[in-house]
Amino acid sequence: MNIELLKSRIQHLDQIIQDDHYAGYDPFDGLNSALLRYIPLPGVYSKIAWIQFFKKFPINLRPVFFIQKGINPKAMGLFLSGYCALYKTCNEPKYLRSALSIADWLMKNKSPGYSGDCWGYNFNWQNRVFYLPANTPTIVGSSFIGHGFLDLFEITSDIKYLEIAVSITEFMRNDLHITKTPNQGMCFSYTTVDQSMVHNANLLGAGFIARTHNFTGKKEFTELAENAASYTIQHQHDDGSWFYAETKIQSWIDSFHTGYILRSLQHLVNATGNAFYQHAIEKGLSFFIDNFISSDGCVKYYHNNRDPIDIHCFAEALTTCATFIHNAKCKEAIPKILHFLENNMLSQKGYYIYRIGKVKKNKTHYMRWSSAWMFCSLALILQKYFQTDIQT
Repeated sequence: MNIELLKSRIQHLDQIIQDDHYAGYDPFDGLNSALLRYIPLPGVYSKIAWIQFFKKFPINLRPVFFIQKGINPKAMGLFLSGYCALYKTCNEPKYLRSALSIADWLMKNKSPGYSGDCWGYNFNWQNRVFYLPANTPTIVGSSFIGHGFLDLFEITSDIKYLEIAVSITEFMRNDLHITKTPNQGMCFSYTTVDQSMVHNANLLGAGFIARTHNFTGKKEFTELAENAASYTIQHQHDDGSWFYAETKIQSWIDSFHTGYILRSLQHLVNATGNAFYQHAIEKGLSFFIDNFISSDGCVKYYHNNRDPIDIHCFAEALTTCATFIHNAKCKEAIPKILHFLENNMLSQKGYYIYRIGKVKKNKTHYMRWSSAWMFCSLALILQKYFQTDIQT
C-alpha cells in the first residue's frame, strides 16, 4: 500500500475538481440536450434509448448535441464527505474551506416545497419504471448528502449541520411513499413520484436515519430505520446476496448496490448493537468479496459477469472494503483494486475513466459517476489507514 501515491492521486483529483468548479457530465444526462426543446422525444423507450446512446457511445458527443456540464447535488454530497475525511486526516484548512463552501451550495440548491431538506439530480431521467424530472428529490441522493452534513457536523460541532440532517429525515418520513408489508417491515420509495421498492435505496434511507439517531438519541429514528431494514434483510438470499428489487425486471445482483446495503447495515449496527444486522453483514460481505472482487483486483459489475468494467464499481468496492477494513479479505483487496485502477483506468490527465469495454475504453470524464465517487473513496481509505494500525 503506497500512501504517498494515494495522496498524489487525491491531490490530482482535487485539482481537476476545483478547476472544473465541480461541474461535469453524467452518464444519464442525455435528456439535458438543448435540441429536445425543439424536437421532443415521444414515449418511454425513446427517452431511454437517447440516454443510453450518450452513456454507451465510446466518444463523448455531448457538446455536439448541446448538453452542457452541470453541478450534480449528489456529487456535491460525495465531495463534502471526501473533504471532511481529508480534513480529519490531514488537518489542512483548505479542505475545511472546501467542505464549508460545498455545504453552502447545497443549502442554496435544495429541492423546494417538501417537509424537509432534500435533493435530486440536475437532469431529467427516464428508466423502465418511472420518469424523473430534474430536481425531483430522491432518497439516494438525499442520503449521501445527509451523510456529508453529518461528517461536517463531526468536525465543526456546528449544530446547524445536524439540524439539516434531522430535516432530511423529515423529508424521508413525510414525503416519500412508505409501503408496509405483512410481517416484513416497510420500504421507502426511491423518489416522491414512485412507489418502487428498491433494496439499496430503502437501506440507504434506513442507514442514514440510524446514523442521525447516534447524534440525536431520538428513539423514533431507530424504530423507523429498523422497520425499513427488516424488509430488506428478510429478502437476503441464503448465499448473502440481494436482488436490486423483487420485481422480475429488476432481479439482478450487482456490486455497488450491494455495497450500499452493507454499509447502510453497519449504521444500523452502530445505532442498535443488534447482532441480527451483524449476521446479515457477515453473510453479505462474504458474498461481496468472493463474487465481485477478482484476484487481479478487477471489480465485477454483476456477480456472474465481469463486464462492463465500470469505475463506479471500483469506487464502491474501495469504500465498502474501507468500511470493513478490519476484515482480512477487505484489507487484502484494497491494494489489489488500487493497483488495477492505476494500470487500467487512470487517464493521463489524472482522472479515472468511465468504462473498459470488450473492444474499446470509454475515457469520458464523468464528475459524479467517476470523480466524485473516486475522490470520496480514496479520501476515506487514506483516513482509515491513518486511523488504524494497518501496516503500509
